[in-house]
Amino acid sequence: MAPTSLAVVALGAVVAALASACATGPVVLVLEDLHWAGESGLRGLRHLVERTAGLPLLILATYRDTPPDATDALTTMASELVAWPGVHRLDLGGLATPEVSSYLTALDAADPQTVARAAGPLRERTGGNPFLLGEVCRELRDRGGLEQVAAGRLAVPESLQAMVRSRLGRLSAPGRSAVGRGAVIGEVFDVELVRAAGDQRSESLEEVYQGLAAAAAAGLITAVPDRFGTYRFPHALARQAVLGELDAYTVATSHAAVGRALERGGDPRDPSRLLQLAHHYAMAVGLGLDELAAHYLEEAAQVATARLANSDAAALFERAAGLVAGARERNRLLLRAAASYVRAGHLERGRALSDAVATSGDPDQRLDAALVHEGVCWRIGVGASRAVELLQQAIDDLPPDEADPKLLLASACHGRELVVIGRFAEGEDELERALALARGTGDRRLLLAVLTKSLNPSVNIWGPRDETWLRRQRDHAAETARLAKAEGEFDALGSAAELRVFAAYVLGDADELDRALGELRQVARTTHDPFWLWRDSLTACSRHLLRCEFDAAGESLAATRRLGGRSGTAGRTWTGRGACSPSSFAGRPARWSSPGQPSPPSARPTPRPPAWSRSTANSAWCGRRAKPCAAPSSTASTACGTR
Repeated sequence: MAPTSLAVVALGAVVAALASACATGPVVLVLEDLHWAGESGLRGLRHLVERTAGLPLLILATYRDTPPDATDALTTMASELVAWPGVHRLDLGGLATPEVSSYLTALDAADPQTVARAAGPLRERTGGNPFLLGEVCRELRDRGGLEQVAAGRLAVPESLQAMVRSRLGRLSAPGRSAVGRGAVIGEVFDVELVRAAGDQRSESLEEVYQGLAAAAAAGLITAVPDRFGTYRFPHALARQAVLGELDAYTVATSHAAVGRALERGGDPRDPSRLLQLAHHYAMAVGLGLDELAAHYLEEAAQVATARLANSDAAALFERAAGLVAGARERNRLLLRAAASYVRAGHLERGRALSDAVATSGDPDQRLDAALVHEGVCWRIGVGASRAVELLQQAIDDLPPDEADPKLLLASACHGRELVVIGRFAEGEDELERALALARGTGDRRLLLAVLTKSLNPSVNIWGPRDETWLRRQRDHAAETARLAKAEGEFDALGSAAELRVFAAYVLGDADELDRALGELRQVARTTHDPFWLWRDSLTACSRHLLRCEFDAAGESLAATRRLGGRSGTAGRTWTGRGACSPSSFAGRPARWSSPGQPSPPSARPTPRPPAWSRSTANSAWCGRRAKPCAAPSSTASTACGTR
């Protein structure tokens, strides 16, 4: 019997078997990886579709339609079948981030928090390709789990590396070189820059085009639709795999070549080019381009700062500091990095860098660093003793000058940290002296800065502070707020609002409490500063507690903890300054009981001025009772929100 006749008989038997199976109910026939079928197999599929049209049968066939798997025969057959009644084509994209998260959860790859952090980077690096995602997960199981993703240590799976190595090996030498330069340029690159970064004397434009076309046919890269001459890698891991096939010297010289090509091809001051120039020269390790890389990194950081991209700016400044030779220049860049980290809400990193400069820089740099360090310590509520030490050393190392604004500001910072560590008389005397000197200068911005340092909304108060002292603080806060609005200083406005919230709560001024809370929320929403968002959320939680709204307080507390992780204040939600919660006044961690649950343990007593006991005891008791209560004191009931 001829081979064709045998095929017809075999297909007839398959049709008969399917018809028999369908006699008892609907049937699903799954055909996977159709791109591996030959022409005879594709013709067989067409035969099945023709002969089973009247059966309760679903044929589900999957195939890849991208190079190098796609073939002309498969493409032709698919287009013909789609024209038939009842045949539909479903194009499947990569998994979205929520789907990647579900996949990781189904694998029991890690705890929910780690899965949530890893899903986005995995989606970005794999393009959502399910096969590649599975390969990556298998590799990660042997290399420390999903925590490696969050740490930025995602290695290329060996199966993908071997596949890329094989496909590169089938290209011509110019093709491999062009793809390698493309990988150095980035995930998306164009022919013009690839050629400009190469040896134009020995490599023609035609060879570059042909090499990239061959790489596209091999599935290493794909052409970007509607952008002629532009290519991209299918996903970040594909690019990483190509880079893994290049030796270190080739990578470094290629980065330098791309940097020079970018300089020749346009204005180096163009913000869109600055970051590319900074990156490529910084990656040209060992070629004597460190100073040039540091220059472009600082320029790019300044652009990021102007765009309020403070996290990016901080990383760029710090990277530039690692490339310069002189200690003074390095400390200057580290100080700028520290300030940017603080503005971005990465407070612990800002504190670490400023501490390093405060102990190694020139006298003026040490003072600047001590000021940054103290600002972070004040925000996160820890490290006051270290702040006092660094400020005292920096002030002592400079000649005394009451007209020097920076020394005056440092004195105010030193005073408020003395108060924090319990040296009240010294600290308040130094603050009053600094405030008087600032008023005498006629400099509104300096006065605003010193006023801001003089505000102390600390909850756990020791010392002889009565309502007169608190009212004076409230007046300072009101003056600070007026100046801050005039100068457009949101940090100062936030500090003033915090103090006003605290004073209004203790003094029982409900209207002022509402105004101050609104102003604090305005600062948080206007700046999007993680710290002020955290403070606003914390204050909202405290307000819910005072009103005995425990469900709402729980929701606010969860939001506060999330924001605390971003702002470097995680774990300090209730021990930092200015938390006007009843549990804070009671001197214990924030805990409350809801109906049906046991009450928390007795509060550990905290020393506080006798004048405040009347206004805090009732609200603290209200929070422990876990239900709305009519406090006997009108002041306390107003503060609790039972207006």
